[in-house]
Amino acid sequence: MRFSMTALITFVVLAFLGSSAIAVGVTRMAPSPRGIRVPCEVVHVGLKGTYFEVGSRRTRWLDTRTGCLDSLNLDENESLDDASTSPWRDEWDHFQVVGRWSARPGSGRQGCEMGLARFSFPDGRLINLVETETLPVGPPCWLPGSRARVVFAAADGQLYQFAFEGPSDAPRNEVSPDERPRPLEWRSRPPDLEGGFVSDPCLPANKRFNNILFVSHTKLVSSGRRSRFAKGRIWWLRLSDDGHAIEEGGPLFDSSDGSVEMRFPTVGTDQAGGAVLAYLCRIEGGPWQLRTHSLTTDPVSRVPLVANDSDDSYQAACRPSSPVYSSNGRDIFVLESRHVPSYVVLRIPLQVPSKAGRFLSAALLK
Repeated sequence: MRFSMTALITFVVLAFLGSSAIAVGVTRMAPSPRGIRVPCEVVHVGLKGTYFEVGSRRTRWLDTRTGCLDSLNLDENESLDDASTSPWRDEWDHFQVVGRWSARPGSGRQGCEMGLARFSFPDGRLINLVETETLPVGPPCWLPGSRARVVFAAADGQLYQFAFEGPSDAPRNEVSPDERPRPLEWRSRPPDLEGGFVSDPCLPANKRFNNILFVSHTKLVSSGRRSRFAKGRIWWLRLSDDGHAIEEGGPLFDSSDGSVEMRFPTVGTDQAGGAVLAYLCRIEGGPWQLRTHSLTTDPVSRVPLVANDSDDSYQAACRPSSPVYSSNGRDIFVLESRHVPSYVVLRIPLQVPSKAGRFLSAALLK
């Protein structure tokens, strides 16, 4: 029996193609497992690009370990602003960032010129673009867990939530064109929160404040034919376990002093393991100043409680932006506004006296 070399080669090629087709088919039928995501501390915090360069809409990333500024490698026609970092890393040791994205005309992005975007960090790989009916304002908060889910404030004064990934085991890199962020449902809206704008959401990583969102609320007050905004106040809101609704809430401070405006709440952990609330406040006509308080919760109601241990030793003018805690819990970063139009990141030591409570030293580390 004779065998043709051509026939043998043909048989081998057909066998290889057949086995490849079967392998591809099996792979497509099997669900793609979610990559390994390891919970970790957020060490890169987004700051507005306009704070450092006039007209810039590219987020600068503050490294909370060193105080240095980094950037995300994006296409020159794209901008990412008001962005925040995931509280976990993926199997490639990358974080993810979500923020307000925009593109110049002619950038090549079809069907979307502005919205919510998700990128891989620090490589800048685009994962999702989602159109929004109202413009996101301020950095979003990442909801607990290893899924890509965020809550953010929008220009209409409401809080919205969006899940880039569903509850399945497979990561979702494609978002349906008809999916849009939805406003959080209010299951019990306090009367004082009717009207006005909710902004500056902060969802602490500290498990003591599980599902508690700290926000700024600016109420719209009508006076005759005119309306004006009252001084901003800081509120706490308790989210439902699924992150779709607000179950209850209340003011964090006594609102009797209407001359003081409070905004940009941020909760961190000091070097002694205690929770600290940092925020900016100002009296009408004055500059924004940094203030801190010890923070805990009522053992029964789990309502946040603020200690009366603030110290106003740091009087320099701050840029209206959320304070940032250093990764070691010893310092707080703020933007100082004396260098307008650009701003300087200042590192302020956070000290914990034995009896007098927590306070900010006036010493500045540039």
